[in-house]
Amino acid sequence: MVDTVCSGSLLSRTGRKYRETMNGLWRHSLACAHAAEHLMGERSGEEDPYTLGLLHDIGKLALLQIVAALEAKGRFDGGLDRSHLNATLIAHHGEFGAALLEKWGFSETFQRVARAHHDPQALDPPCPEAFWIRLADLVAKEGGYGADVVEIETAADSLAARHLEIDPARVEAAVARVVAVMEGTGEALS
Repeated sequence: MVDTVCSGSLLSRTGRKYRETMNGLWRHSLACAHAAEHLMGERSGEEDPYTLGLLHDIGKLALLQIVAALEAKGRFDGGLDRSHLNATLIAHHGEFGAALLEKWGFSETFQRVARAHHDPQALDPPCPEAFWIRLADLVAKEGGYGADVVEIETAADSLAARHLEIDPARVEAAVARVVAVMEGTGEALS
């Protein structure tokens, strides 16, 4: 709960222009946290699944705050084109997130998940948590939380699901669970 509240307050510092983007990022991160917790369950590991899911896209926060600060100083002559901003966020948020998490003292696992959650098979040595968070990321998006990127794979048919040997019924149950939890969370926060 503390992770959730603190992360939410971090997301509110970019100003009015990016408020909708930040709110969408917040909902996606929260949905991914719930998906990770549900999918990973009680599996043994040193890292908390909820926090891994909550912080996987923290690099987008850093980049949006940088852009908002530069725009406030008049550095972009009216702002960045939205498609260029989205492309930049997608291309660089992993490295920015890993750098932030390292600076904040998070473990190498958190850093590796942030860096490669879109392409976990690129990590050597492998990081099982990156596969779990990739799957949780897709589950959150399929639940309607995270429409900023068009995915080329579904959660049930993803490389992550195959690597983790997760059957489609379990993925569908995770999507339904995330939607139910997020709807309940929205009511609680209203």
